[in-house]
Amino acid sequence: MNYNIRQLLPIEPTQSENESIRFILIGSRDWITETIHTLHHLGFAEASLWSPNTECSEASVPVPNSTEAMALLKRTRSR
Repeated sequence: MNYNIRQLLPIEPTQSENESIRFILIGSRDWITETIHTLHHLGFAEASLWSPNTECSEASVPVPNSTEAMALLKRTRSR
């Protein structure tokens, strides 16, 4: 079954003007980069809006494999 990314994650006005959601990718740097570009091609978010890939140990995030990296994206709904 194929879904359009915009159908799954629509950006619509809500009750709160400042409502936001954060997306976190944790994994190898290569896989994070590939996923960010895939999401960009699907129309989810510009690749430049994601944070730089940071090693999880530098970001103080407890993960089982300390060689993993992390990227963050924050989206805010606007009225």
